[in-house]
Amino acid sequence: LPVLGAEVIGWTSQEVAALDPDSEVLSLLAKAFSVHSLLVFHGSLLAPAQLRTLYTNLHAALGMGFALPAKRTIFDPSGSLRGACFPGYPETNVLGSAEEV
Repeated sequence: LPVLGAEVIGWTSQEVAALDPDSEVLSLLAKAFSVHSLLVFHGSLLAPAQLRTLYTNLHAALGMGFALPAKRTIFDPSGSLRGACFPGYPETNVLGSAEEV
């Protein structure tokens, strides 16, 4: 998609999350991110552990450090999940509401 300034590659989010941190593909993705400032992956949803791996490995490939945010405990009796995270993954953010949390 040269008109949009985008590159299409044949890697799903699951495949990238499973790559070795020193993978040549991660280096290429980091370079693409540096040029385009956005990476869009296709595939099914990632589990929080896969998302963490993908995120930290891409940061490392970019030469950037990554530290997990402080653990958050947020409870809203109204059922709002705003600001909540998946248990054990403070870098995630849940959006929505639920009758029971």
